[in-house]
Amino acid sequence: MMSAEKFLTFGMMLTLFVVIGCSQSSDAPSKSTTGNSSGATESVPAASKPSSADNETAASAQAEPPADSVIDTHIRAVGGAEAIARIKTIHRTGTISGQSSHGPLSGTVEEIFDLSKNRGYTSMELTGYSRKTGWTGDSGWVSDTQAGITELPADEAAFAKYIGGLSPLVAIHGDQGIAALKEAGEKEFNGKKCAVVSVDETPIEFFINQETNLLEGMTIPGDITMTFEEYKTEGALQFPGKRTMNIEAQKLTMVYEYKTTNVNDKIDVAKFDKPSASSAPATGSVAAERIISFMDKNGDGKISKEEASEELKPNFQFIDTNGDGAIDAKEAQVMADYAKTQDAGTTSPASPTGAAASSGPVTAEQIISSMDKNGDGNISKDEASEDLKLFFGQHDANKAGAIDAKEAQALVKYVNNEQAGSTEPAPKTGAITAQQIISYMDTNGDGKISKDEASEDLKPHFEQIDTNGDGAIDAKEAQVMAEYANKESSK
Repeated sequence: MMSAEKFLTFGMMLTLFVVIGCSQSSDAPSKSTTGNSSGATESVPAASKPSSADNETAASAQAEPPADSVIDTHIRAVGGAEAIARIKTIHRTGTISGQSSHGPLSGTVEEIFDLSKNRGYTSMELTGYSRKTGWTGDSGWVSDTQAGITELPADEAAFAKYIGGLSPLVAIHGDQGIAALKEAGEKEFNGKKCAVVSVDETPIEFFINQETNLLEGMTIPGDITMTFEEYKTEGALQFPGKRTMNIEAQKLTMVYEYKTTNVNDKIDVAKFDKPSASSAPATGSVAAERIISFMDKNGDGKISKEEASEELKPNFQFIDTNGDGAIDAKEAQVMADYAKTQDAGTTSPASPTGAAASSGPVTAEQIISSMDKNGDGNISKDEASEDLKLFFGQHDANKAGAIDAKEAQALVKYVNNEQAGSTEPAPKTGAITAQQIISYMDTNGDGKISKDEASEDLKPHFEQIDTNGDGAIDAKEAQVMAEYANKESSK
């Protein structure tokens, strides 16, 4: 099971993909210029950066966009090259809201950039998760509630240098020149008529609002969209007051709304420094409390089954060890510990029940009661967890269409061995077949999987597996999934 904290980190890594996934280099410029003074706080695909010696003349060396071109009018709409060149520091604060498959997200964001010294700081405080990053030059640090204080990876440092701020198009022009930007016609985006600008050798498309000449949004293939709205004037420059990221395949939306933007004002330089070990965020019990706060809607300090995420509900009975109908901080510690060991790579394979480790031996009755919705003492295929459905036929030994207490014993043995750290393999269930995969999703009984029938995990990869392009995955095409599943389960 993925905990609240682990999910949030996953969402952040998807954000990194949005910003730097198509980068050609993660090198950072060593000194602020006209180009990187906007780029230091916005996501751009990186290419070869100017050296320190070249930075003083980088702006003049770049070819200027033709007058009245889309790029030229956009630069002027943002505030003009001279105003951009005067930026030394940027300090922004605001709120984050959004929605994930696990529930709502909310919190605050702070970004500080000292372009004159190529250093910066970002802070994100969400319900159930806290993360701060700082960097000077190419090195930096991360402090979060999941892993404590660690080094900032190079690709994440590149991301941190570009998020927020002005316009990525202005930054790309400053870093790579007008030759890197191509006008690509017109399209409607976010309900607005826009000019399209593409970036050389990347799949990214930018959309310039033809009425305001400001950036309306950007897309990256794979159902990833970012919009820029509610522009506000600060220091003669137009900053987007709202930035929204949508990742359709992950059902993730994050909205950044900036309440304050200060340019060239005094900043707290102490925030750039790496925190001491004593000031590292607590992980243990505090992390458990954060997990609770992520789902606790009525504020009683516990998670009821109604408040639990969809992922947690099938495993609720295992974690609620005292059987009082709610998960308290002590019981939630199991989830916190599980997330921590997942990051350390020390967990055993996922249980076929979909259950996380519990704090006591699991019984067949607990496994059944966690899924038995109609109270008949068995688990039908409709009641089974998503992980169990794929193996349902093997566990339903008497082919009665339900897993009873005797048949559930194989699951009990595996879950308890996993909890105890045993290396004993999962119960033998036989190889997964293409036909099993199809029957698992084929709701209309035609022997194929349409895109509408496909699971959420499968949908982003549907076209790749549907090799004949007929809009359905047949047994031959499903064999690829079967082979992959069997390979993974043998690890």
